[in-house]
Amino acid sequence: KQWYQRRVRVGPVNDVYAINSFIGARQMWGGMWFVDCSSTDTLPDVIFEIQGREFPIPSSVYVIPVKTSGGVMCLSAFTPQDVKSSRGLLWVLGDVFHAMYYTIYDVGNERVGLATSV
Repeated sequence: KQWYQRRVRVGPVNDVYAINSFIGARQMWGGMWFVDCSSTDTLPDVIFEIQGREFPIPSSVYVIPVKTSGGVMCLSAFTPQDVKSSRGLLWVLGDVFHAMYYTIYDVGNERVGLATSV
């Protein structure tokens, strides 16, 4: 349950596989990916570009430690799932991203603004 409460983002399967490979994650049962908990401090930021602006996500955010009966497992918060739309495959931003970046939804003008949270 904890895994689903802290999901950074869901993205197209091929893209997320590439990101998880980039950070050294290994795939496990149920489509989840995990990293070695002892390496989390040395993992790279994953940087997403939206409208020409970079939004880095540090490993302290995208690695989720989960208690198990055998200790702690560190999961990647990047979840592969193809979400189709008329414009192609979508990315779904999650609560951890929104905690890092303040988001303003301007429905009337059909736009979204993003800024670093304070």
